[in-house]
Amino acid sequence: MGIIKKLGAVLRRKQSDQERISLRAVFARFRAVIDSNTKALELIADMGDKLSGDYIFDMAYIRQVSRDLSEAVFRSIHNLNVLCQNKYDILYQKFDQINAQIENLIEGNIKNVSLIMWLDEVGPEAIDFVGGKMAHLAEIKRRLGFSIPNGFILTSSAFYEYISFNNLEKEIKNFKKALENRDITLEEQRKKIQKAILEGRLSPSLEKNLSDALLRYKEICGDRPLVVRSSAQEEDQELSFAGLFKTIINVSPALPALSQAYKQVIASLFGTKALEYAKRFGSHLLDMAMAVGFLELIEARTSGVIFTVNPQDPKLETILITANWGLGIAIVEGSLPVDHFIVSRKDPNHILQKKIFEKTHYFVPQKEEIVETYLPEDIKRKPCLVDEEIKVLAKAGLSLERYFKRPQDIEWTIDDKGSLYILQSRPLQLLNKVIEVKPLPEIKQKYQIIAEKKGLIAQGGIASGPVFIAYNLEDLDKFPEGAVLVARRDSSHFVRIMPKAAAILTDIGSPTSHMATLCREFRVPAIVGMGNITELVKPGEVITVDADDNYIYRDRVEELLKFQAASQLDLAHTKEFRLLRKILHLVAPLNLVDPLIKDFRPEACKTFHDILRFCHEKAVQELINIGKDTKTLLDKHITKKLKLAIPAGILVIDLDGGLIDEAQSKDEVTIEDVNCLPFKAVLRGMLTPGIWQTEAVQMDIKDFISSMIKTPDITPRYAGENLAAISTYYLNLNLRFGYHFNILDTYSSPNVRENHIYFRFLGGATDLSKRSRRIRLIEKILSYYDFNVITKGDLLVARLSNLPLEEIERLLEMIGRLIGFTRQLDVFMEDDSSIERAFKGFISGKYNIRGQNVIS
Repeated sequence: MGIIKKLGAVLRRKQSDQERISLRAVFARFRAVIDSNTKALELIADMGDKLSGDYIFDMAYIRQVSRDLSEAVFRSIHNLNVLCQNKYDILYQKFDQINAQIENLIEGNIKNVSLIMWLDEVGPEAIDFVGGKMAHLAEIKRRLGFSIPNGFILTSSAFYEYISFNNLEKEIKNFKKALENRDITLEEQRKKIQKAILEGRLSPSLEKNLSDALLRYKEICGDRPLVVRSSAQEEDQELSFAGLFKTIINVSPALPALSQAYKQVIASLFGTKALEYAKRFGSHLLDMAMAVGFLELIEARTSGVIFTVNPQDPKLETILITANWGLGIAIVEGSLPVDHFIVSRKDPNHILQKKIFEKTHYFVPQKEEIVETYLPEDIKRKPCLVDEEIKVLAKAGLSLERYFKRPQDIEWTIDDKGSLYILQSRPLQLLNKVIEVKPLPEIKQKYQIIAEKKGLIAQGGIASGPVFIAYNLEDLDKFPEGAVLVARRDSSHFVRIMPKAAAILTDIGSPTSHMATLCREFRVPAIVGMGNITELVKPGEVITVDADDNYIYRDRVEELLKFQAASQLDLAHTKEFRLLRKILHLVAPLNLVDPLIKDFRPEACKTFHDILRFCHEKAVQELINIGKDTKTLLDKHITKKLKLAIPAGILVIDLDGGLIDEAQSKDEVTIEDVNCLPFKAVLRGMLTPGIWQTEAVQMDIKDFISSMIKTPDITPRYAGENLAAISTYYLNLNLRFGYHFNILDTYSSPNVRENHIYFRFLGGATDLSKRSRRIRLIEKILSYYDFNVITKGDLLVARLSNLPLEEIERLLEMIGRLIGFTRQLDVFMEDDSSIERAFKGFISGKYNIRGQNVIS
């Protein structure tokens, strides 16, 4: 991607002083950030759509979309730094790191990573370095909170170093060529490579890394023995490789033992069973590097396997759980009788059948071996699991299936303390079943349709669950596993519940929003912009979301859900599909969700999506900050007085298209001359009949003196000179009335993704208790309209984003009313009861509340 480096040479230079001063130049840079962000998010959405299975793409597409995305992200960084005088220069470094990883993936250069990674450090971008099995295990703990064994991984880089140090590259290359040509010497070459791996030596650096990791492991786990497990690059992804690679159990925590176990595991990449697998699925499998996990051996009371879809159930309605005492070797190898439990997939997961066998033997670790030994008589015929444990396992299995969006094959163990550990989770390989699916017209006749073709599909899929309506972000803390989230607006904060959500539906939203991108990452079916879905469903009722055909049904539509389970079994195995998915791991996840927390900083950016979110938020903030400096704006820009029927004293700066052409030659303009959509909406609110009280109010002298003493910093520097900087879609409004002021910054356009509202209120001319009551009133009103609000004393900041134009204009008109309504209202707010009375007055449209009948 040489174009990025060329762009860097041209663009990484400081802006001129004139650019820094001119609000028009600042606004142009802001627009450039927003445009680049929008372009990048559209590309990410397109990449996500390609993985739905409905599109054919090749390496040319991957190279082009990666180039286009990198360029768009780079331009966002550049324009933000021009806007902020290179305040966020570190973003270039973050960009280079991520971009280099993408380039390495495309070119196949994935060797230059650390030799060791700890499980709790593994993120989704590391899948090529730690293999599918270990990456999924780390993800299960990170995303879902399940317990997994402690441990570390020798990465693919360690594998390449081992192969290189022992001079095996040429022999492996020849072996692959022999496999492609079906050479008769294939078996002989295979044995030769295996022997060379087993007799090889660890390089000094590899041995040092393993030794250091062992010391750290002992600090955590003491002398607990380990399990050494394969984690090849494609393992436990679209192909399972089940039982093909070696697992060494009960390995002593000593360097010689771990070294030997490591060599045995990577040698199994060239075992007989792996060779047959490669013949069946392609010689490219021999290009895989073998990462190896070193995991704590859990003291197992009971172990087993969960199939979240019972392969023997033709209707795909049950879960199969198998269990045995001790380690799970007997189950995965099928060498001993084990208990079977059949559980309903439907909540509350009734246990439908138990098959309890007489279990004479079980496997236990002894010294450095695994020993098959006799079971005590008192537990031979006893079930390995009690009912409560069976249900816990069933729910855990469904949780993993919901997260990975595939039926799962899960290995688990329960220790002597009753704690559940997940040891492995991979796609369940089922024979393709012929599922009798009724045609859509018959389903539509059988089930009640709640919504049909309403809104826009952000992520396809079919899911069912009880409705959970989130009225505010705090409600997310109560979100239950497997529910359908229904909300007024979409929000990136929903990422908190996405791992356990069946689907997401919103009244307002965009398929290119941050939330939509997250839904594609988590593969959560989602339909946004439905208008009134919050009014069409009731909390707790079960619905089915068909986000493929855009239908919402009342009750659980089994026909659709069975079709979904069956259709998910055949996914793309192509190299391009796997590569694009890996690139998206570096691009789509969003870690910087909340701009108000201290970790919202450039150093925390891990993906392109993080960088885009950071650039957008800081660009908005910079525009707000510049808009606050009314002195500079008045000194540097031509202003026009706005003539209104109220004494607002507003001066207007036209940035670009904020006034009609005919008004350009006027010194004084009217509301009819305003072409700025958000400003017109605010003015409509401010001019609402009865909202603007012009009569003087009496104020206690103690209130006035208190205000002068406690808030001298907000005394108006330009009394009566309120300022509106406007373009066609942008408004930055500073209003000072006496000893309080409002700042409103908004972008309101037909493009939902670009839109935002920022509103700030500060001060007043009364004592702090009265000013605080007014702040609590404003907070209550804005929260009612779904704003994210924070307050501190008599300061309030409220935000909203990703709103359609019609909705944002409605809210801006409300803010216009709020500005007029709350002006001087603090004088009347003698006690806390006045907050509720004023709130009801505003919401009901009774604005003249300063009489004795409303506020006493």
